[in-house]
Order: sequence, then C-alpha cells, then structure tokens
Amino acid sequence: ALGFHAELSGLYTDEFITSSPLFARNGWDSRYPEIENATQPYQALHVARQQGETTVRIINELPDVPQKDLKLATAYAYIGSALTVLGENFCEMAIDQGLALKPADVLKLAEDRFTSAITSATAAGSAGVDILNWARVGRARVRLQLGNSAGALSDAQAVPPRFVKNATYDATPTRRANNLVTANVNTREISVDPLFRGLKLQGVVDTRLVAVNTGLKGHDGQTQAWITTKFPNLASPIRVASWEEAQLIIAEAAGGQEAVAAINRLRNAAPGGALPNFSSTQAGAIRAEWLEERRRILFGEGRRLGDILRYPEFEFQQGANHRGVVYSASMTCFPLPSQERNANPNIP
Repeated sequence: ALGFHAELSGLYTDEFITSSPLFARNGWDSRYPEIENATQPYQALHVARQQGETTVRIINELPDVPQKDLKLATAYAYIGSALTVLGENFCEMAIDQGLALKPADVLKLAEDRFTSAITSATAAGSAGVDILNWARVGRARVRLQLGNSAGALSDAQAVPPRFVKNATYDATPTRRANNLVTANVNTREISVDPLFRGLKLQGVVDTRLVAVNTGLKGHDGQTQAWITTKFPNLASPIRVASWEEAQLIIAEAAGGQEAVAAINRLRNAAPGGALPNFSSTQAGAIRAEWLEERRRILFGEGRRLGDILRYPEFEFQQGANHRGVVYSASMTCFPLPSQERNANPNIP
C-alpha cells in the first residue's frame, strides 16, 4: 500500500516527473481531473486497515493468545498508519460501506488506534518497545494535524535516537517489490523532479537526498532518467515512522530555539557525516528551515501531498509540465474513487 502511494503521490506532487508514454502516468503527473488510479492506493490502504481490524477482532475472541499484548499493539499500529495515509491524502473516505468521513474524522480514528497500540505495547513490556515508538511517532503525526501541538510534542520527545520503523520490500516475489524503485530505477517510468536535484546546504551536498543523472533516457525515450539513491533497489524499505520525523514534529510543535536544536540534530545525524548547522532567532526563518528539512527528509515516503495541503508555503506546480501538458487547477486532495461511490449505498 505504501509503495503504491509513494510512487503515485510522488508523481502527483512533483517529487517525480513522468518519463513514460503511458496515459495513466501522464495523468498523475499533470493531476488530470478524471484520474481513477487513486483506486489503487485507496484499495491497498483499506486492505491493510481491514486486515488489521480483523486481526484485532480474532485475537480478542481467542482464549490464551501467546504475546497477546504485542500482537494487538502491532495490529493497532498498522491500522493507525493506514488510516493516517488515507486521512492525509483523500478528500473523503468511507469504512466498510459506511458514511463519508472527512479527513479530520479519519485522523481522529488513527489517533485512537495509535493510543490503543501504545497501551498494548506498554503492557507487552520490553518486547513492545519498537511498536511503542512507532505508535508514538504516528500519534504525534496525527495530533499535530488535529491541532494538539502539546500532545504531539510529548509523544515525539519520547522517541529515542536512531529509531525507525520500515515498510519492508524484497525483489521476489514481485508483489513484495518496492513499486517506487520499479518505476524510478528499473523501468525508468518516473524521474526525479528538478525541484529535488542538486540539493545543498551552505554549499555542501545534502547527503540525505541525492539524485543521480543516469545518462539514460526514460521509458518514453525522451526524458532524462534521474534516480534517487534513497531507494537503490527493489528491497529498499520506506520509512513508516522514525526518529527523524519525531525531530521534525518537535521543530514544528515547539518552534524557537528548540526547533533550531531539532534541525541541527537532524543535520548532525546525516549519513556520511554532519551537515552545516543552522542558527537564527527569526521565527519566519526558523519555520522556513524546518519546512525545507521536512521536504527533503520525507521525500519519497508518500508525505508531500499531505504537506502541500497543510502548509501554505508548499504549492502545487502551475502552468504546464515538461511535456507541455497543463496542470489541473481543480485537483488537490485525492478524490473518493468512483468504485467506492458507486458501490456504497451510504454515499450519494
């Protein structure tokens, strides 16, 4: 689910550009109003959510389940993560043919699931620490969007350095492959957008996000193929929750010099050695800096659409794309797929 979403939303929000002649990819790149492929991530995310809910129900119905608290915590964290992505990106959604829910309603459900994950993970003791930190990041993420900055800050500050929870992938079987890598590296159907190439900090290459010109043409035989080194092969993971995101949440929720400190913690932890640090006492400059950190650090993790919808500083590209196709001015959040609308009697 996350692989589908990261790939397609990355095209939609100009992390990538299409380098394919296929209509569907061009539709995503130009935010074509009639796009129906949002069905793909929508269905996949709901499968993940529903499997998690089913797992919770079965565990609670069975007697004497070994490591019950750990298993419940894991299932709740997966449910919360799926709901978070749905709430951040879709204009509306429904659960099990229920009424249409607005994004804030979905994020509240995600917060509830993360809270349940935290409760169960805490009860699981040392075995539940990994899930506990995953749920802390997830709950901080949705709390921030729901306006609970104090709660988000408390959760994020409890996440230890180097923590990461990944969605894992593999080269085989095919369904386990990282879709983003397939499209960017293997088939060259998408190429890193110019906005994310050649990034530096005070003249120093930002090693956290490097785009490489392969010297090859894309699937269309025309567009230059730029690939990201963040996801080098089909088994490359995509982060679901991390200490890095916790630091970004701290920067946003706390502001001021605590935000400056969080930015510098992120730069000091960069692969290949510390990056130039940041200093400022100006609120506007500090906000601009953590927003830029967010843009770079969360690249390719399926986060940019939600960020464009949340932060006025981030905008959809206007005019025409590199193929001369005019971007849609009407498409923002992903529309509810017609498949859901047509099959759900509770949605007019």
